Amino acid sequence: MRGSGVYVNGFLAYSLGLGMTDELLSLFQDDMLFSEQIPNEHYGDDVNGEPEYVDTAEFVMPGKVALDRMRILGYQVNEPRIALDDAIKGKLRTSKRLRLELAGDPEVEGELDAEIELLTGLTAEKWLDRVVEYGLPVGRLERREDAASHGSWPYLELVSGWPVRAILTILLEAFPSAEVRLDLTEAVLNGEVWEDLDTLCSNALKRLRFFGGADAPVIVLTEGKMDAQALSDGISILYPHLVDVVKFMDYLQKPDGGAGPLVTFVKAFAAAGVANRVVAIFDNDAAAAEALLSLRVESLPSNIRILTYPYLELFSSYPTLGPPVGADEEAELVLANIHGRAASIELYLGRDVLAGDDGTLVPVQWKSYMHKVRRYQGEVVGKGDLQKRWKEKVAARRSSSSMIDGYDWDGIAKIIESIIGASVEERLTFDLYPQDPEKYWD
Repeated sequence: MRGSGVYVNGFLAYSLGLGMTDELLSLFQDDMLFSEQIPNEHYGDDVNGEPEYVDTAEFVMPGKVALDRMRILGYQVNEPRIALDDAIKGKLRTSKRLRLELAGDPEVEGELDAEIELLTGLTAEKWLDRVVEYGLPVGRLERREDAASHGSWPYLELVSGWPVRAILTILLEAFPSAEVRLDLTEAVLNGEVWEDLDTLCSNALKRLRFFGGADAPVIVLTEGKMDAQALSDGISILYPHLVDVVKFMDYLQKPDGGAGPLVTFVKAFAAAGVANRVVAIFDNDAAAAEALLSLRVESLPSNIRILTYPYLELFSSYPTLGPPVGADEEAELVLANIHGRAASIELYLGRDVLAGDDGTLVPVQWKSYMHKVRRYQGEVVGKGDLQKRWKEKVAARRSSSSMIDGYDWDGIAKIIESIIGASVEERLTFDLYPQDPEKYWD
C-alpha cells in the first residue's frame, strides 16, 4: 500500500506521518492537483472496502519548479549542504563513541565498524555523488538490512527526519530532473484532510503569510509602470510557477516614476519595518547611479535588496546618437558602451523588439550630463513604439505557447533571475518544527 507523503521519482522522501504542515503544502499550487481512478485494492482492504475504485489526490510538479518555489519562498539552497556536513560529522562522532562503549559484542562492533568506514572522509559533495551513483529506491526503505539490496540507503538515512524543504533541496540537487509528487490519497480516504483540495495549497500559503514574512510574497519595486508591467509579463510567461509569490508595486497608487522616487520608497519601506522581502530594482543608467548616491545601502534591513538591471553583452557596443553640434546638423551614430548610462527596461525587451524592419537596432540618444557620477544619461529613441511591440509580443506568446522559442526573452529572463537570486541572498530561515526545540530557546 502506498502511503501519503512526498515522493521524488517514486521514493518516499517525506511521510505525512511526520506532519502535513503548511510549509509542505505551500510548496505546491492548487492547479498542480492531479486525480485519476485506480482500483481500491491499491490502498488495502481496510480502507472503506467499497467502492471498487477510488479517486487519487496528488499534487505534481517538476523538480526545477520545486527548487524555484523554495528559493523564492526564502529557503537557501546551500543550507542543506552545510547541515549535511554537520550531520555526517555528528553521526561519525556518535558511532565512534558507541564503538568504544559497546566493545565486546562482535555483531554490534562489526556494524559500527562498517558505519565508521562509510562515514570517514564523507562530505556533502561525496554524499551527492554516491546517491547519484546508486539512485533512489522505489518506496521507502525501513530496515537497516535493506542496505545490502540498495546501496543508497546508508546515505539516505543521514537526511531522514529533516524538514521536508531540506530533504527536497538536497535530493533535487542530486536529481534535478526528478518529479516531485505529494500523494494525499490515503490521507483523504482516512478523513485526515478536511479542507477543500482545490484551495488546499493556496490556503496554506495564506496562513504562512499571516504568521510571518518568510513565506510572504517578494515585493518588487521598480522605477515605473512599464518596468513593473514588463517584469510581471515576463514572470507569467517564463516563471508561471512564481506568479503567486512575487508581487509588483501597484503604480496606480504611485503616479511618480523614476530613480529618485524609487529611492524615497525604499527609505519608506525600511523605516516602516516591512516584514516582506523587498527587491528594489533600478535602471542600469546614469540617473539611477546618481539617485543611489543618496541611499545608504549598507544600513538597510537585511530583507531589503537593491539591484540595477543586469549586464548584457549587447550593451557593450550599442548604437548611440550624440548631441548635434549645430541646429541644422544631424547627430552622428556611434557604437558605445551604454552600461550604467542608458539601459532602461525597454532595452531588455529583446532584439526582436529593438530591431527595425531592416534589422538595425533602435539607437540611444545621449541627453544631459550627470555631474555627480560624471557620465551622460541616455534614452532609447521611440520608447512608446518599443513598449507597443513588447505588448504585441506578449499577446502573441499568450495566444500560442509554442511561440516562446520564437522570440528573444534573454534580457527579461536575466532581470527575473537576478530578482530571484537577491530574494534569497543571506536570507535566514527558521524551522517552525525543529527536531530539538531546546537549542532554539536557550
